[in-house]
Amino acid sequence: MVKRKCPRCQIVKDIENFSVDVSRKGGRQCYCRDCQNKIYESKKAIAKEQRKKRYLENKECEKQKMRSYYNSNKSEYYARNAMRRSIKISASPSWLTQEDKEAITLLYTHSQYLTETTDQTWHVDHVVPLQGKNVCGLHVPWNLQVIPATENLSKSNQWTE
Repeated sequence: MVKRKCPRCQIVKDIENFSVDVSRKGGRQCYCRDCQNKIYESKKAIAKEQRKKRYLENKECEKQKMRSYYNSNKSEYYARNAMRRSIKISASPSWLTQEDKEAITLLYTHSQYLTETTDQTWHVDHVVPLQGKNVCGLHVPWNLQVIPATENLSKSNQWTE
């Protein structure tokens, strides 16, 4: 069995403890996996500290950037929050595809667009409620519709065929 000495920890280890790197002469990384992980973790911690420092130095500017991003991507936030709530109550099926998720996001985008372009608020409504008295629906694109907020709030959590 081939062995190699890690220059960082100075321990002789099996060649299998060194990650594959075809660009290097021996076909392996020079540091063992343990040392590579330590290096990665320390770089990650340094980057986290730098982000925190930059945020604290420019707090108002960073808050403004976040607020601006939120305002320009509200529909994505709404769709993600609705998905999280539906997962929490087990109303989001595991077989939902990426296309279905994009269709849901598109409905929330359309709702946001209608709210901005008309003089009334629009909601994304579940045709069959997620937690109805007699029936429970799923958080899927074919169970969603964009309707005026007044209509959505008046129907509450009821379902009529």
